[in-house]
Amino acid sequence: MTDVENMINIIDKINQNYENITKRNKEIEQQISKIEKQNSKIAKISKTISSQIDSLLSQQQKEELNQENSNDLKK
Repeated sequence: MTDVENMINIIDKINQNYENITKRNKEIEQQISKIEKQNSKIAKISKTISSQIDSLLSQQQKEELNQENSNDLKK
């Protein structure tokens, strides 16, 4: 092979590698997008659960206070 043919082969390999890397980058970007959407859903669910827990705790504390007040009135 001549030097020119070698250079052409090298350039072809570089171009092929570039195309492969570009394709892989697009696949990774799509995966990242899916993960970001899942993370958003998880954050919403977590916020809902946290809110529900806070509400239940608040309700429980009110019930405990009411019980204490009731016990105090009985004394």
